[in-house]
Amino acid sequence: MKRKISLFLAILMLVSLMCTAPVTVGAEDTEAQEISVYFENNWLWADVFYHSWGSSLDTNTNWGSGQVEKVGTSVNGYEVYRAVVGSDAMGVIFAGIKNDGTGQEDQTPNIEEADIFDGACYSMVWDDGNATVVSNINDICPDMGDAPVTDPEEETTVAETETVETDPTEAPLTETITIYFENNWLWEVPMIYWYGNETGDQPQWPGIEMTAAGKTDNGYDRYAAEVPVDVLGIVFSGNEEQSEDVLAGWFDGVCYYMLWDEESQSKFAVAYDNGFVDPEETVPEETTEPTEETEIPEETEDSTEGELPSETYTVYYVDSGNFFMPYAYAWSDGKRPNGDWPGEPMVLTDIVSPDGSPVYSYTTHTLYEYIVFSDGSDLQTEDLQFMPDKYLWWSDEVWYDNVNDIQVDDDGPGADDIPWGTAVLEGYTISLGGNIAINYFYTLAVDVAESPDTRVVFTVPDSGSYYTLEVPVSQARYDGTYYIFTCNVDAKEMTSVVKSQLVSSVTTTQVDEYTIKEYAVTMLSDPIAFEAEQSVVKAMLNYGAAAQIYFDYNTDNLANDTEYMTDADKEITERDLTAYEVSVTGNTDSDYFYGATLCLESETSLKLYFALADAQDEESVEMLVDGSLVNAVKNGNVYELVIENIPAHLLGEAYVVQTGDIRVEISAFSYICLAQQDGNLALRNVSNALAEYSVCANAYGAY
Repeated sequence: MKRKISLFLAILMLVSLMCTAPVTVGAEDTEAQEISVYFENNWLWADVFYHSWGSSLDTNTNWGSGQVEKVGTSVNGYEVYRAVVGSDAMGVIFAGIKNDGTGQEDQTPNIEEADIFDGACYSMVWDDGNATVVSNINDICPDMGDAPVTDPEEETTVAETETVETDPTEAPLTETITIYFENNWLWEVPMIYWYGNETGDQPQWPGIEMTAAGKTDNGYDRYAAEVPVDVLGIVFSGNEEQSEDVLAGWFDGVCYYMLWDEESQSKFAVAYDNGFVDPEETVPEETTEPTEETEIPEETEDSTEGELPSETYTVYYVDSGNFFMPYAYAWSDGKRPNGDWPGEPMVLTDIVSPDGSPVYSYTTHTLYEYIVFSDGSDLQTEDLQFMPDKYLWWSDEVWYDNVNDIQVDDDGPGADDIPWGTAVLEGYTISLGGNIAINYFYTLAVDVAESPDTRVVFTVPDSGSYYTLEVPVSQARYDGTYYIFTCNVDAKEMTSVVKSQLVSSVTTTQVDEYTIKEYAVTMLSDPIAFEAEQSVVKAMLNYGAAAQIYFDYNTDNLANDTEYMTDADKEITERDLTAYEVSVTGNTDSDYFYGATLCLESETSLKLYFALADAQDEESVEMLVDGSLVNAVKNGNVYELVIENIPAHLLGEAYVVQTGDIRVEISAFSYICLAQQDGNLALRNVSNALAEYSVCANAYGAY
């Protein structure tokens, strides 16, 4: 087994909490009072809290510790929370967990003195960034009080009046709310399950069947269910699938749809205000003739359904590329796609294709304009026109009216006229955007491809020496024409020779030698054929050269030393990454986040270090990374947590790490941001080159 030598960028991140400057208490501060300010949770955050500072009263809070009280519902149908702060507070912030399944925090900007008064109500809008809306409480929350007044006695009178008005005997609270579900994953019967409620019934898993309620603007069936207003969690399910628990953010009339999060491999129900609930629809419940009144909305709904698309559209994908689990990502210009990338999983059919490849289908109520088929990761088709009732064959990316119209290439691998024992290396590509790798394309005869001992043996450079890597044919990717074997290469090894040889009991090929730089130069030498790749290839070679200089490895043959790159191309610029600075909360004298290092290989790894006084006798401790349990291993006096294999295009993605009361939000860019301040020029250059490569890889988009 190869012994890997970790390549660390040798600095530690010294992190401290950001604190607000202390405030001097003046003579007028002696008249400070406790006041109530309100927050309309219109962005559906979970675990809402507040943070305040600068008051002479004992109302200031540390980050995350300011508890709010849920006091009702706004005129817009959102939850309203109350916080008690000092009237002389210098600032207030409301925050909570985003309702997008990421588990990340969101917050208001600083709410300054001029906007802090008794009865002020805040909500969020988007205006080139988060903006806080300040309103008189009467504008948003009329059921909780009147406008702020200066006379305390008058305020007391108002509060007493409101208490009488909200007496349950006169104005009973609504015990249920209506939750809607957009069936964009085409479940046969959507189910809804809830728990934690003290009023109403709690169903047995998987809950109750939802009731059909027309269609959404996207053409999907809409379903509805009444749930108790005080539930703690909701789960949608169907067709042996289910969403993650929805823990907050619902309100009367909210609608959810399903999406797939590739990074966390999770299914989430995402909320949006679909505008379906019309307050006038509740009027029939208050009339004395419910039978006649209730018929009107039903007739209206029927007529509405007639105007919305009810037809289904099905496309077929012939999987000669061995996706194993194909996904369909469909969209139209200016409209919401069928979910986040990679879209929706396809369904295996019993259709037989001419080359024996499996055939998958995707059915939707929406006639989209475009579609991409993928394996959910690296392999994908080009952007294609959405062609209902047609078959897309991966091998040529052509739509066919009938699956039997597909013309199988008689010269393709596995054809009877390929002599047995044939194994030919046809060419190469390199991976751009994800990891750094060489892809080897082989034509194999049937007996070679089906022999269990067929493999490609790579001799890979490693810091002046070599190690052997074997990739069996069972792990090769078959695209319908070639068997593709992939060899990952470290950043500093782009000019080092990788040797390869196909070995089998049937046949063995000659040893081949190739480098990352050779293929990169091939692309740079033809800027017309490889126009889209020019920027990302140059950025990759700059990164390789900077890594060679930083690690003092093979510096006589730098990756970017080519006639196809000018001096200007080789200049390494520094991007502003201050938006990616690490965020740490919860440090104590005994437990704290110690620092981080970056490991530069074919993919990047981030290593975090924690000092944990209470765990000194443990060999490992469990921590949460984006909500999933991961083991941190003891390394000397600290615990080391490794976030592995971060592809180039995701270096800016933040990871949320939680251990005890310590919460760290960090990305590879966070490390690079700090490295930019280091006095070591070689370190700054390799860090900035990596950041530039990541940005270009993201723009290129071939992951």
